Amino acid sequence: FDGLYSGAFVWVNGKEVGYTQGGNNDAEFDITPYVRTGSNNISVQVIRWTDGSYLEGQDMWHMSGLHRDVYLYATPRTFLRDHYVSTALTAQAGYKRGTMTFEMELDNRDGKAATKQIDITLLSPAGEELNSWSKTFSLAEGETSKTMKFTTPTLTNLQTWSAEHPTLYTLLFSQKSEEGK
Repeated sequence: FDGLYSGAFVWVNGKEVGYTQGGNNDAEFDITPYVRTGSNNISVQVIRWTDGSYLEGQDMWHMSGLHRDVYLYATPRTFLRDHYVSTALTAQAGYKRGTMTFEMELDNRDGKAATKQIDITLLSPAGEELNSWSKTFSLAEGETSKTMKFTTPTLTNLQTWSAEHPTLYTLLFSQKSEEGK
């Protein structure tokens, strides 16, 4: 849920999945244990006033309900759950040289031994490939998550960003398992 006012209970096929509260906050539920093959029923009970309602008080109309998009998506059993990218530019090089540090978290729902390869591609503002990196995660039996951190070699000829010239680079992430999935 991208946003709702002000609280909500969620059920899938008659089983309670969870509760969320906070009008403009994202809410995410893992409904894997509740779905079945074929048709499924997803029910949401929106609570207009909660103990958090006044925390959200602003000069606006107070309407209840789902006011942003709702998504339902599936993931592989082992997948890249989250990532954090930070950069370090070198002042002595006029901020035209630097590195990127990636911290990636892999989620392994079943806890089965698995190997995933994460491919990262850096595209220039013009869409040209500048560099790419591959990192492999190996998860042991019973390991449900793993975090990996690595720093790239030095990147050169970088274009800086400013309000007058908002230069944007693109990072692409893709994942493969041993079977190529």
